[in-house]
Amino acid sequence: MKAISAFRDAVQAVDPRASVRLDHIPERFDPDFFLWLMSRSRTESARRLTPAIRLDGITTISSTDGRDRSVDVKDGVTFDRIELAAAVALGATEFGPAKFALRTDAQGADFYLELHPDGGFQPFKTSSYDDEARMANDFMLNMIEDLWTLTLPELRAAYDGDRGWKSGRRRISFERTRALRWPRSSASSRRRGDKVTSASDHFDYLSDLGRPSAHAYVARMRDRATGREYAVKMARPGASTRRFQREIEAMISAAGYHVMPVAMSDADHEWYAMPIAQRELTDELARIGIGGADRHSLALDVAQSVADALRDFHASGQAHRDLKPQNILWLEDAGGARWVVSDFGVARNKPGATTSPLTFDGSLVGTEGWAAPEQYRAAHSVRATCDVYSLGAIVAWILTGEVPSIAEVPLPEGPLRACIARATRHLADRRYPDLDEFLRALAGAVRSGGAGPMWRQLEAVLGPPIDYERLSDLAMAWREDEDLMLGGMPQLQQKELHGWARADPDALRAVASAVSEMLRNGRRAGLSQSELCAPLRLVVGSLRALLVSGNDDFAEQVAPACFEALEVCDQWDVSREAARWLKELGDRDAQSMISALDASTATSYIRGFLEDDWSTPKSTVLRRWLT
Repeated sequence: MKAISAFRDAVQAVDPRASVRLDHIPERFDPDFFLWLMSRSRTESARRLTPAIRLDGITTISSTDGRDRSVDVKDGVTFDRIELAAAVALGATEFGPAKFALRTDAQGADFYLELHPDGGFQPFKTSSYDDEARMANDFMLNMIEDLWTLTLPELRAAYDGDRGWKSGRRRISFERTRALRWPRSSASSRRRGDKVTSASDHFDYLSDLGRPSAHAYVARMRDRATGREYAVKMARPGASTRRFQREIEAMISAAGYHVMPVAMSDADHEWYAMPIAQRELTDELARIGIGGADRHSLALDVAQSVADALRDFHASGQAHRDLKPQNILWLEDAGGARWVVSDFGVARNKPGATTSPLTFDGSLVGTEGWAAPEQYRAAHSVRATCDVYSLGAIVAWILTGEVPSIAEVPLPEGPLRACIARATRHLADRRYPDLDEFLRALAGAVRSGGAGPMWRQLEAVLGPPIDYERLSDLAMAWREDEDLMLGGMPQLQQKELHGWARADPDALRAVASAVSEMLRNGRRAGLSQSELCAPLRLVVGSLRALLVSGNDDFAEQVAPACFEALEVCDQWDVSREAARWLKELGDRDAQSMISALDASTATSYIRGFLEDDWSTPKSTVLRRWLT
């Protein structure tokens, strides 16, 4: 902190052997304190802050926005500076540090003082310090001590006691900024006649709404013509007007009962106005608490509203790409009370409609945790299934209260678990194809109570014939359940594993991985040593099926844990079967499994069974690896 370092430097300059212990840490300055200083610098009479302190002017001030980006204003800091006026009017900016010229009777001199929001300060000399005696170290030490113990407390007391500022002059200062044009995006040069348009031409600023983003901010404003209040979203100075234009166009394209209405918008694409929502979905979840029935009702209501909002939008080839609780709002207006979808700022255009892409492969478009995995890799080419994923994550959050991460969406207990598991599959083509399919699945699960106990569901999907789609849904929903994974899934025969690998290799990979992880970590669901053969044969059989179906990458992902499970369980019959199978592989598949063996801790164990088997490997690469 500058105050502490300045005090320590001054003391040690007098006596280098001195140690400094600070029992008092300066109080923070409210960012509004710096606006108060600016207001007092406007007139001669107001510059006398206290009987002993006079403000001669502010030379520099720094402002920091909601993304911690700083902008310095120098050379005459007044409310008439256009960039400062805009920052004050937007109300979402914190001010400080500020450097200003001050004269105090305590020091008997003019000097510059820099104040920081954390309470720190730094004095600077002016021409009145030419006298060498004044620059002596002991004088500086006394000066800093006086500043800390006398001047700064007086300044705080003057600010705290200025009731006129807090009750009236502050508002008047903001009103004066309306006479100025707020900064416009550098990309925009359109005008209406000779007049540049901005939100301040139509509205009176009242307060901020939410936190500003990198591209825009939202404020509560009153329409001067009608007196009605709106949530006005405005492009940040320097932001892309093309992005903002696309947002307005997307909201108008999606217009419907469950979409936040656009009440009016600027032809220059600088702002648009919406009704003011009563609350976000996050507020609603906090309001209803942990009641199970209320949460289920809320989850279904939100899912229905989002599906209704985006049905036509998706049919036209567009996608929202930023569904999350903060963008689902409760709106009460002449049309009734309902949930509405808002913020189409990163919506995906209709295919072929994008002439200048605003997204690039390899960068996330959306919000971490709520965005589908493909939005991290190839956001420009996503389909409506990305919104299926996000809605699945939202429904899961409503039911569990747990925020999803990049890697996992926490699944709830109960009848909706399997539906959510499918909606949030990592592979887009394994999810429900659209929101209506997801909605129908949720409704069906509620009616059936989740299709009964898990074992009864497994019996139903195993047929015959096997319903691989339902088997995948069940497996993905309960892949952490030891009884199902170690006791139920091993019922599948090798030909059925081949069928599953063709129908849904990702689900088979997930099951084989889950079973392998359980076995190598000692989770056995009460199975005896000899009973471990069945789940071990399941994972080895899954490897075989994945390789035969051409899913080498999935097989190589699962194989290290599979080999380690074989070593941990040490069932010789299964390990010998695995070794004979490895020797039957061709060069390509053998190389894949060798890579997996080298990546595992079971290399020596599996190699021993390969060497004990007298048959000759078919693949050249395996023969070389064994020699």
